[in-house]
Amino acid sequence: MNVTGPIKTLIGANVTANGLFAGRVYPGVLEQETAYPAAAMNVVNTNPNNSKTTASTLDKVALQIDIYGTTYATTAAAAAAIRGAIDYTSSGNLTHIECEGQQDMFSEKPELFRIMQTYSIGYK
Repeated sequence: MNVTGPIKTLIGANVTANGLFAGRVYPGVLEQETAYPAAAMNVVNTNPNNSKTTASTLDKVALQIDIYGTTYATTAAAAAAIRGAIDYTSSGNLTHIECEGQQDMFSEKPELFRIMQTYSIGYK
């Protein structure tokens, strides 16, 4: 199952988000020497929707996106751009993307700000 690839494509297709991130949206972790803002995506959980007789044809995937920036204003704008690019959309096997929440988070690097978003995604 590839959820992060189609999400990165949706973000790249959005003029505002692509203007801010310029492709710096990564599965797993950020590249070591990246520019900011940048984002890392991780699948947190996958819940299959099994029937009595067949395997799931629609999974519910929980996705976490961590957005990093050098100022709070830039990080907040980047988070808003991602949400604007993917919230309540669908694409290919992604039948529904819905923002579940957003939090200001601690960053391991003190010079960076971090905002975490969580999404619920229907995947067929």
